[in-house]
Amino acid sequence: MYANFNIFPQNSLGLAGFWGLPESLTIPLYGYEGNPSNYSSVKDWGISFSYGSELSKTVNSNLYSISLAKKLNRHAFTGRFTPGYQKEFLFNTGESIVLEDSTTQSLEARFSYREIFGFGYSYKFTNSLSVGFTFRFFNQEVNQEIVKPVFGDTLYLVRETLNEKIETWRGDIGIDYKINDNFAIYAASVNLFNFGDEFVNEDFREFKFKHNRAAMIGASYSPIKPINLHFVFYTSHSFQASITGYAGGFLYGTTLFHDRYQTPVIAGIIPSFGYKTNLFEVVLSGIKYFSNRKTSQSFSTFKDEGIYNILNNRYSFDKIMLSVAFTISSSTEKRVELIDVEIVEEIYPTFYDNYLNFPFAYGTLVNLTDEHVTVKPSVRIEGVHEEKIQSPVVTISAFDTLKIPFYTIIPEGYDFDKPVLSYANFYVTTI
Repeated sequence: MYANFNIFPQNSLGLAGFWGLPESLTIPLYGYEGNPSNYSSVKDWGISFSYGSELSKTVNSNLYSISLAKKLNRHAFTGRFTPGYQKEFLFNTGESIVLEDSTTQSLEARFSYREIFGFGYSYKFTNSLSVGFTFRFFNQEVNQEIVKPVFGDTLYLVRETLNEKIETWRGDIGIDYKINDNFAIYAASVNLFNFGDEFVNEDFREFKFKHNRAAMIGASYSPIKPINLHFVFYTSHSFQASITGYAGGFLYGTTLFHDRYQTPVIAGIIPSFGYKTNLFEVVLSGIKYFSNRKTSQSFSTFKDEGIYNILNNRYSFDKIMLSVAFTISSSTEKRVELIDVEIVEEIYPTFYDNYLNFPFAYGTLVNLTDEHVTVKPSVRIEGVHEEKIQSPVVTISAFDTLKIPFYTIIPEGYDFDKPVLSYANFYVTTI
């Protein structure tokens, strides 16, 4: 009998849960497991670190991943190094050897699975449509002890270790489409491209990392702000359902996941909570399985079913993760845009009192971000003002359009008797 745990893998389960296509967050999008299309909300540069612990009998902590993202116009590039994406299995083969001191030593077999790094690219055709791909590099190593007879004057047995290592690639493509601000759909492949080495030893081929092809189709819907509902279905008869939100700098989410092979129907839950500013975001998340992780099964179960996912398989324990991301900008982000100005009153210096109480122009302001923005409008009339004349400060909601007034004053010392044909420059400054 061999130690085993009653859970089956969910091929595309992210350690922070499933968040759809968030424009205000970056951490969930660094995970290629839930974002095979490489959809990115990074404005310029972004970097993320994930550190976590697996809660087995002893707590095993590790740096799981380091990710880097770059946005260049409509192009998005990402790279990921994953030192913590690994799993090792040590089994007793059922054979043993008698040593010189008459003691018996069992023979062992060790199986190691690792994801080393990955990269992704996507192109945003419009503000609604994005298409991209991701590729990941894996290696796998098998070490198995065997007994080899040696013939001489006497027959004796020696212990040898068979070792073999292979390297493989996995690639996927995906498409994301935002129908409107409240509804989005997405589709992607699962294990579409698989290529690399094969084990020379035929006995090892049964233990190769499984890359069964499938597809995922999902949708996100926001019935009211700041609540977002997500559902993604896999043709392997698995699914994920989640609810997420972001308000006042705080973010929160809960993901439930199911796999057709495992019991109960809902295999586990991924709660997450975090905080975001303009410079960084931090997310604390965990995976809690609803099944007993410590049942015993035979080695044949491992041999027949194999491993589909390094981090989330029948041998996995509950996890807790801390992810931190930083945004780095080499240029000032454009947060609002003044798209039109209408002059409603001509400027006559003799009526200077009127322009203190009544606007002489209105501008159409658009918020380009997913946050409330405070804006200071101002105007400078050429030949009249040496400096900008500020109008009352206004606040505009996320992705909203607002009509804002412009006021002005006629400075003391202005020559009222000298007619001037002039023009006005209008400005908006975020605070």
